[in-house]
Amino acid sequence: MSTINSSRTAQAVAHVSRDFFKDYVLLRRGSPETILRCTVSNKNFNSIFKKNLAASKLIRECQIQITQGSTDEETHTDARIYMKLIYQNGVTKKNTLWYYDGDPITIFFEREYPNQITCHSLTLKGYLSRFDPRITEISLICTAGKMILQSHWDEGSIGERPVRATFSIDASDFESYSINRPVKLTFNLREFKAMVDYMDTIEGPVKLSFDEMGGPILNKYSFESKLLVFIALQTLPRHLSGDSSSHPNGSEDESSFMTYSTAE
Repeated sequence: MSTINSSRTAQAVAHVSRDFFKDYVLLRRGSPETILRCTVSNKNFNSIFKKNLAASKLIRECQIQITQGSTDEETHTDARIYMKLIYQNGVTKKNTLWYYDGDPITIFFEREYPNQITCHSLTLKGYLSRFDPRITEISLICTAGKMILQSHWDEGSIGERPVRATFSIDASDFESYSINRPVKLTFNLREFKAMVDYMDTIEGPVKLSFDEMGGPILNKYSFESKLLVFIALQTLPRHLSGDSSSHPNGSEDESSFMTYSTAE
């Protein structure tokens, strides 16, 4: 499964093994192809899960059936995906999605990058919620001994400039921290928060990997040998991030902005 946002700055790809399912059968009507590609509305697909999220622990089984479309005048059928949720008390909920054959999404990330950081989602969540609501992008500065989360503000933006916040997290606070050389990445705050919140929801570690400014920042999650999920965010290139140095050292002129203490 794969998806990408309209601005093409965030992408998610999930590889689900057939062993993940209780039953898995793929039948292609009148076709030798071994792949059935279905493109559906992300909004409609997500609405099904959001409506049932609160009671997700009460769901015993999820059944998905895909009906291929046919343009034959006598046997015309629409291309549909039928989803049935069966609850532990016997209650069933049925949903229908219409799909069409679409082109595969072009992947904009690699599976591995040299810089790698692993931590619990709560290590980052507390800091991400403290940024001014008007901040849309933040910078992540990694040096050998610490990570710095810093608000990013486009100097060409119109309006009152929000308070600039900086949070420093020591390398020892992470489960693993491997940085080949200092690097600064700037990306969308809302998208990054959504990624961290997702890992918190599934109780998985945040495993970030990246290379350099302008390249993607990747989060990878795996479950046994049945599930492998990649979530990638595009970062701003150097000429848009307002950074002229090739090797940031994490030092800032603190007289021009407010710095929050990381101590609770």
